[in-house]
Amino acid sequence: MTEFTVGINLAWVGTQYDHDFGTNSTRDHDNGDHIPVAYNSKEFEEIIKDISEMGVKVVRLWLFERFEGLSFGPIGTVLGITTDFWHNLRDACTIAQKYDVKFYFCLMDTWAITDEGVKQFREHYADMINGIITTQQKRQTFLDAVIELLNDEIIKKSVWAVDVINEPEGIEHEKIFNDRSVSTNIHWPQIIQYINDACTQIKQKTGHRVSCGFQESNTVKKFKEEIEQSIDFFDFHRYNDAGNLPSYQELGLSKPCIIGECGQESQDNNENLQKKTIKAFLKNSKDLGYSGCMVWRYGYKNYTDDFDSWNFLINPDGSHRQAVKELSKV
Repeated sequence: MTEFTVGINLAWVGTQYDHDFGTNSTRDHDNGDHIPVAYNSKEFEEIIKDISEMGVKVVRLWLFERFEGLSFGPIGTVLGITTDFWHNLRDACTIAQKYDVKFYFCLMDTWAITDEGVKQFREHYADMINGIITTQQKRQTFLDAVIELLNDEIIKKSVWAVDVINEPEGIEHEKIFNDRSVSTNIHWPQIIQYINDACTQIKQKTGHRVSCGFQESNTVKKFKEEIEQSIDFFDFHRYNDAGNLPSYQELGLSKPCIIGECGQESQDNNENLQKKTIKAFLKNSKDLGYSGCMVWRYGYKNYTDDFDSWNFLINPDGSHRQAVKELSKV
């Protein structure tokens, strides 16, 4: 990582968390009905084209949120990638190549465990993620499917790096989110084993760079020596209005580190605050020795709910907010 990288978190496409690229059999099971796959090639190209025009060439994109795109056997082993997911991701990568954009693929999102659905659905998800994290046989079937996907002749050309799990802090044993809680029975030694196993296999069998996007810098400091041999770079996330970061030096890391997510903490739809925060994070991450900074998040058109659009980089009509200009100034 010789050059400082500026990126954008797209995360999921539009409002279609967990069904933007492929069938989600987990969600279908939990809800008792089928959720249609939302991928639209034309709309996705508009997004990638727009991001490239912002001057950004790396997009962090989540792949299997709530196990979207995975086909499971009766005991929780992964049978493979669904046909629609594979086809749509190939299309997305073809589009990305057209605009010289690379993806920082993230394999799992832990926070689906705090889904607003009823508790039995969260428990079902917890059981499934528990199997992949803690059971070697189930984990291997997941990694085999992922590795085959990442070795696809079209997809592999679009990989900037692979984040093996988003914010693993979210599945550690017992998590409470407002009034919603569920026990995963997963502990840090098992999480670290998954991270090392996933990173080692993906790197060896695909040649792609690998990392893990931690929620906190303190988690990176705590486990850095246990994962430094398997990852290519460290990654943690930071949210505050001032854009404050610890220096790379004070973390004592043996490999480069990026800020994989960042943005304001105040849920205030204030463009001036957003611009000031993004500007500070970009400047501080570079000045303090980091190798990259990825802003949270692109957002989606025709969406007007201030509750969760205050951190979008685009307005409902698709025009750019003030913070976008800061992306090309670093």
